[in-house]
Amino acid sequence: MNSQEGLSIDLHTKSPITTGSYKNGGANGFFTISYFPPDYTLQSFKDYDSDETGTLPSEIIITSFSHTHVEGTFTAVLFNSDSNKTLQVIDGKFSADLIQIP
Repeated sequence: MNSQEGLSIDLHTKSPITTGSYKNGGANGFFTISYFPPDYTLQSFKDYDSDETGTLPSEIIITSFSHTHVEGTFTAVLFNSDSNKTLQVIDGKFSADLIQIP
């Protein structure tokens, strides 16, 4: 299998998603940010992940949200548990169309 670079953002809330700030370790739910570097493979374990407990700082700010589109920014300290290395994201931005699957 060839390696591929990738980024994943997953937000899980206890209430409907709205615009605003989401921080890990908070009462409103949790999120994961994962970065898969170019040399990542399923066997390499070289991905970097946010800390769901909030020990390492991370935040997602949703600036626009509808049932068809979401936009926002994120900052995070991502951690690789295999190498004990961190990666800091300081000005992440996202914009994605949302598609309802019947």
